[in-house]
Amino acid sequence: MDIGSLDYDTIIGAYEKINGEFFHTVGKEHALIILSQSAYDMSSEELIFRQSAYRLLLCFVEFASEIVESKDKSDQGCWTEALIQHIVTSFLLKHMGNAMNRETSVQKV
Repeated sequence: MDIGSLDYDTIIGAYEKINGEFFHTVGKEHALIILSQSAYDMSSEELIFRQSAYRLLLCFVEFASEIVESKDKSDQGCWTEALIQHIVTSFLLKHMGNAMNRETSVQKV
């Protein structure tokens, strides 16, 4: 492997390890870093990165819907409905809106 080139196997492997349950184990800051990378990869020229990023964002949305719809508020750890709403409105929608305005393949996804 050359210095400066991407290690596709490691990146894809990391994406594959993240699912809805993963978000139960991390805090807001960790989740925001992961979501930020995912939003960035949504505009990648590499189809596999776009697909992996899309899957991760979908996992987060499903996780967020579980938190919002949960009747047992005591079993959510640090995740609250207000925190989910803040992440979705001030982070995800903002960055996805910016990505959608670019002339890239993210619009198709």
